[in-house]
Amino acid sequence: MIDDIYKTIFTDWQEFKIPKTLPREIRLETGKNKFVRKATVLTGFRRTGKTFILFDLINRLLEKIPKKEILFLNFEDERIPEKTEFLSDLIPAYQSFFGQKP
Repeated sequence: MIDDIYKTIFTDWQEFKIPKTLPREIRLETGKNKFVRKATVLTGFRRTGKTFILFDLINRLLEKIPKKEILFLNFEDERIPEKTEFLSDLIPAYQSFFGQKP
């Protein structure tokens, strides 16, 4: 059974309206043919546009794949517990939520 925290976070992400973005000098690539299933981590100073660089990447990915194959987590979200178990169970919970095979 999916924990309520996971279910809420996954549902909120699916309902989240990704804002339009402006072109920037920095552009994250998605690969030549299909997005490689790897985590993308973007670090930097506060208020420099990191989130909108990721939103740009997500908008481009949505042209190729459904939103249910993308997960954006904001680790400043108070609902996310600071426990390793949360991250360890994240992918299996996400796959279970969408009925995907692990």
